[in-house]
Amino acid sequence: MSTPLYILQSEYWVRINLALEYCIKKVLIDVLHNVHKDTSYTGLPTCPKQLHQIFVQCKQNKKHKLNKVLKKEQWEILCPQNGSSNPKDWDITLLIAILRSLVGLQPAGGWKIKSLQPNDQSIGAFLFLIRNLRNELMHGSVSAVPNLQAFKQLRARMENILLGLKYKNLQRFYDLESCSLDKHVLVISRMVTNLDQEVDLLRNEASDSSNAIKKIEQTNQWIKTYLKQLSSAKADKTDVEVKQTNKKDRHQQLPQEALPSFIMYEKL
Repeated sequence: MSTPLYILQSEYWVRINLALEYCIKKVLIDVLHNVHKDTSYTGLPTCPKQLHQIFVQCKQNKKHKLNKVLKKEQWEILCPQNGSSNPKDWDITLLIAILRSLVGLQPAGGWKIKSLQPNDQSIGAFLFLIRNLRNELMHGSVSAVPNLQAFKQLRARMENILLGLKYKNLQRFYDLESCSLDKHVLVISRMVTNLDQEVDLLRNEASDSSNAIKKIEQTNQWIKTYLKQLSSAKADKTDVEVKQTNKKDRHQQLPQEALPSFIMYEKL
């Protein structure tokens, strides 16, 4: 029995988004702190409390660029009540907004361009590519990754970005192409939550976003179905492992003479 197309598409979509969450997000945080000590810009401090102070000042300055682009919910993430701002809690959209409006990074020609200038290999150019890639996946449906060819093309684009921004752990990116997804269930669950939040934000916008909402809701439903199957498979696997462990324990508890002959031979 062949695997339904929407299940395959869901897995492709999930694997691409896991690479976004683990690899693209990590490289953006590296850019934020300027870990490679690029002399073309000044990064933000790594200290969560210092970051928090910076964002509080930005928020209080009504003329600051961030006040023109961030929503209330995003400010709450940047300025939590505990006084510590952690970039690991931010999504890619928020990271790009900070790098664009606070750090001041941009592609050649600025952020209003429709396509990159030839040979633009600036940090801002790779941020531009990340923003476009993220928008394609979030505002499109699971069918944005309709087949294996499209999946590999998206991964090639991501690899180009990671290489351009000097990502340090490419092996993790390569592993996400085909590794077991069992251990990523919690992250996949967060994807569902993020999609729900995206729908809420679109519903609160003045413009007509009905088509975008419909696509995201369809994606969310497919991912929920895929997640349910993944969780069920994980539970079945765990049940089998428990039974095997219990069976092994029972054998170990039996006296030597009570063990089947083939097990005795194995111990010789």
